[in-house]
Amino acid sequence: LVYNDPRIKQCFPLRMWVCVSENFDEIKLTKETLESAASDHYSASEHYSASGHSSACGYSSATTNMNLLQEDLYGKLKGKRFLLVLDDIWNEDPEKWHRYRHALIAGERGSKIIVTTQNENVGRMMGGLIPYHLGQLSDDDCWRLFKNYAFVDGDSSLLPNLEEMGKEIVKKLKGLPLAAKTLASLLYSKLDEKVWKNILKSEIWEIPDKNNILPALRLSYKHLPPHLKQCFAFCSVFHKDYVFEKDKLVQIWMALGFIPSQGRKRLEDTGSSYFDELVSRSFFQPHKGNYVMHDAIHDLAQFISIGECHRLEDNVRDKISEKTRHLSFSCTKSMSTLFGPFYKFEKLRTLLLLRGYQSKIGPIPKDFFLKLRFLRVLELRRRDIEEC
Repeated sequence: LVYNDPRIKQCFPLRMWVCVSENFDEIKLTKETLESAASDHYSASEHYSASGHSSACGYSSATTNMNLLQEDLYGKLKGKRFLLVLDDIWNEDPEKWHRYRHALIAGERGSKIIVTTQNENVGRMMGGLIPYHLGQLSDDDCWRLFKNYAFVDGDSSLLPNLEEMGKEIVKKLKGLPLAAKTLASLLYSKLDEKVWKNILKSEIWEIPDKNNILPALRLSYKHLPPHLKQCFAFCSVFHKDYVFEKDKLVQIWMALGFIPSQGRKRLEDTGSSYFDELVSRSFFQPHKGNYVMHDAIHDLAQFISIGECHRLEDNVRDKISEKTRHLSFSCTKSMSTLFGPFYKFEKLRTLLLLRGYQSKIGPIPKDFFLKLRFLRVLELRRRDIEEC
């Protein structure tokens, strides 16, 4: 709300928002800052051309020269008052931060950087001011949020029994907005008091969870129809902060057989309705024409898909089950992606080599597809394949 406030837009001619997450890669971060500076109308993924040619930011999507990228960013920021939001930073290494921030000094006096983090050490390392701690919602505020998603037009006055149970449910949410929104979306338009009572009295509220999965999110998943559970769990194969394109994801679901035939209805339409239902239940959030998944929701997907889905990041030697069905690999280091290590996953259905920032694809062995006989989805876009 603050970022899009008209007064903020007037004060800061240039606004940038970059999701950082656990992996603080300076080259990747500089590129994404350039992308955000280039346009407020496109997501990060849309600035990369499939051929690897120059993007809207003025550099090649394959560029790995930090000096050139920093020079480009310096030029974009020079003489402009900017607001930069760095969302969800975990990095505590000052050297990485200093290498990234070099170009930020080009901004006009009055430019601001807002950092969100779960670690106070990050703020101190970056030399920030006194941190502002976001507290939990009060029960009253949490209830107002909850009823806006649980009741038509946010009006619970005509359903006093549901209202009473809803307020009791809210007390279990510990003031967490995501929990309130997700669970309320599950209960939206459901008038059966038994459904509400089952949620309120569920044993999940009392089960200790070593994986830090919110009970409200576990309940929301538990009450998903089976076909949506499968589609949702698969999404853990993508990394956190991944920007989902609806049509592309539906096509993958179709290739994997997740979308059954329904008479004359097109599979694309059925898959689209599946996706829309997950959005309505707050498992996806709209993001600049596409969609993203909240970190806590992603943690839930990862928890329930253990053994089925796995992500590899830079290290192909990670210990993972050979029974894995869906696998993605995201390389951020300057290295070649080799196909040999994938041979052991003979039952693999999905292999996604997600867009890396510095990686190239090594030779694809001639017998690669003979080994992976069950493969249904292979993603190699935006890669420099040496030979096949």
